[in-house]
Amino acid sequence: ADGMMFSQLEFGANYTRRSKDRQTDEGLIVSATNGGKDRIAFPSGSTTYSNVGGTGLDLLTFSPQADLVPGAVILRKYNDDILSKTWIVQEKISTAYAKAKLETELASIPVTGNVGVQVVHTNQSSDGFRAGVGSAPVLNNPAQGGSLSKAGITYTDVLPSLNLTGDFTDGKFLRMGLSKQIARPTLTDMRNSFAAGIGTDASNQGTFGRFNGSAGNPALKPFKATAFDLSAEKYFGKRGYVSAAYFYKKLDSYITTATDTQYDFSAVARNLGLTIPPGNNVTGVYTTPVNGNGGNLHGYELTASLPFDMATPILSGFGASGSYAQTASSVSLPDLTGLKPTDAVPAGASMPLPGLSKKNAKLTLYFDKNGFSAFVAKNYRSTYVGSVANDAVGGYPTLRYIEGSSWVSAQVGYEFQTGMMKGLGFRVEGNNLNSPVYRQLDSKGKEVSSTQTGRTIMFKLSYKM
Repeated sequence: ADGMMFSQLEFGANYTRRSKDRQTDEGLIVSATNGGKDRIAFPSGSTTYSNVGGTGLDLLTFSPQADLVPGAVILRKYNDDILSKTWIVQEKISTAYAKAKLETELASIPVTGNVGVQVVHTNQSSDGFRAGVGSAPVLNNPAQGGSLSKAGITYTDVLPSLNLTGDFTDGKFLRMGLSKQIARPTLTDMRNSFAAGIGTDASNQGTFGRFNGSAGNPALKPFKATAFDLSAEKYFGKRGYVSAAYFYKKLDSYITTATDTQYDFSAVARNLGLTIPPGNNVTGVYTTPVNGNGGNLHGYELTASLPFDMATPILSGFGASGSYAQTASSVSLPDLTGLKPTDAVPAGASMPLPGLSKKNAKLTLYFDKNGFSAFVAKNYRSTYVGSVANDAVGGYPTLRYIEGSSWVSAQVGYEFQTGMMKGLGFRVEGNNLNSPVYRQLDSKGKEVSSTQTGRTIMFKLSYKM
C-alpha cells in the first residue's frame, strides 16, 4: 500500500426491543343451573340457514350476540393444546458500533471503503405453559392444564466488517466485502411452551397410544454466517451499468427442527398421575427448533440497466433493467415438509434450507423524465421450502414446498418540478397484477393446496421538502 488514511470515524449505540404476546381463550357457553353441567340451548332466532355466495348451498350459522343470554356462563377450557397457544416472548437488543472510512492505494489503484465492528448483546426470554397430556377437556381448572414458566438466554455477538472499492477509472469498479452476519429467529420459534399428548393409535403400546409432544425454544440463537462478496461493475451514461457478483456464506449456525423419536415422557405421566400398564412405555416423538451448524451458501448474480437513449435520443427516459441470480447450498436438512410438530421425520429424506430458491430473476421496463415515472416489472423465483400457517396444529407454521411462480407489478406517478406544488407527488401502484397462484407441494411434487392472492392497487401521495 502506498499509504492509508482513515477518516470520518463514527461510533454510537442503539437499543431495540421486540415482543409478541399471544393469548388464546376458549370455552363453553353453558347453563348456570345444575352447576354449569348442562350446555345451554341456542335461543330462538340465533341460528339460521344462509345461502353461500349464490351457490345454492345452505350453511348453518348462528349469532354470537344472541347466544349470550341471561342464565348462561362461560367455562374456560384448559386443555394443554389450548394453553400452549398462550405465551409471551421478549427480546432486548443493545448494540454498540464503530466505523471508520478509509482511503488508500493498492498497486496505484485508488481504494476506498470502510472498516467497522458491532457488538450486539441480546437478552431474550419467554413465558409460556409447560402443558401436560391432552385428553378430555379441562374446564375452569388451570392447575390441571399446565404451569406457567419462564426461560431465556443472554448472549453477545461480535460482528466485524470490511468493505473495499477499487476504482479502475472509466466507470469500472471492483468491490469486495467481508463480514460476520446474523439473522434472528421468529418470535414464534422462541416461545417457551410445551404441549404433550397421547395419540389415538395404540398399535405400538398396547392399550395406550404413543406419546408425542412439541415445544418452542427460548434459548434459540440467530442464523450466523461469515460472508464474502465480490463484484465487478461497469457504469456508462447517466443510468447504465452492468455487474457480475459472486457471494459465499460460511454458515456458523442456522435454524432447523430436531426430532427425538425416543423422548422420555415419564415426567408428564407422573405429573398427571397416570398409571402405565405393564408392557407399555412412555417414550414418544418430540420436536423443537434448534440451532444447527456447518455448511455453506454460495452463488452468483448478474445485473444490468440499459437506458434506451443510448440507441436514439427519441427514447430518452425509457430503459430496461434486469437481474438473474443462482444459489446453491451444501446444507441438507431432514425433510420436515408437511409434518405436524409431533410427526416423526422420514428416514433418509432431505430438503434444502427453508426460504432458499435456486433461481431468482427480475425484468423491469421503465420511463423516468420531467417528473413523470412509470415501470412494469416481472419477478420470478423457483421452487423453495416455505413456512405456512397450519390450523391443524394451532396455527403454528408448517414447512411446505412452494412451487416456483412469477408475479407482475407496475407503477405510474408524477412529481411537480416547479411552482408552489414543487415536491408534491402522487403515484398509483399495482402488485400481483397477474393474480398468481401459489401452490403448496409435497416432497414428491404433488399439489397439496393452492392460494390465489389477487391484485392490490394503491394510491399514494408524497411531499419532499
